[in-house]
Amino acid sequence: MIELYKPLEIPNLESIQQQLLSCVDEKYLTSTESCAFNYGVDVFAEKFPELAAWLISKSKVDIIHYRFYITPPGARLAPHIDQVGEKPIIPFRLSIPISGTKGTKLTFYSSTKDIRENSSFVPDGYLGSKYQIDHRTAKPIDSLELVTPHFINTSVIHGIRNTTQLYRIALSVTWKYTVDEYRNVEDVFNI
Repeated sequence: MIELYKPLEIPNLESIQQQLLSCVDEKYLTSTESCAFNYGVDVFAEKFPELAAWLISKSKVDIIHYRFYITPPGARLAPHIDQVGEKPIIPFRLSIPISGTKGTKLTFYSSTKDIRENSSFVPDGYLGSKYQIDHRTAKPIDSLELVTPHFINTSVIHGIRNTTQLYRIALSVTWKYTVDEYRNVEDVFNI
């Protein structure tokens, strides 16, 4: 994916957002730390058949998981790349806002070699990532207020800042990928 983000219209989004919000356990809405949790493909299809059926009908390859991300009020997720080793492990994701995303920023930063794997920064439930050693030196290149679904380029340094009093909750959808295949949205999804 070359773009930083690409919008996507999902039918019945408001109804789907309410369904998704209903499955977020209260423990995530009282945490002071960012956290994430997964739903396997089969469980997700059972709990959210409308969204799962629509996504599957548009997909060219298998969806591997659905992950809910929760960023508490006043929290930030430091600039990072979804990567372990030399290549980004996930080149992009579909990010669907669920609740509390208005007024928050998903910011993209210019690339730097000043990144490293650091497990002490990885919030509960998150995949491995490489983080900017000193996030204060990261140079913003664009920001997105994620109030509608977007494909997000996760191979570019990005981070979240929630300056609101609400919990920011978003769902990310991840498709099958390899080092050489399925690196672009069009490889996995009929837009």
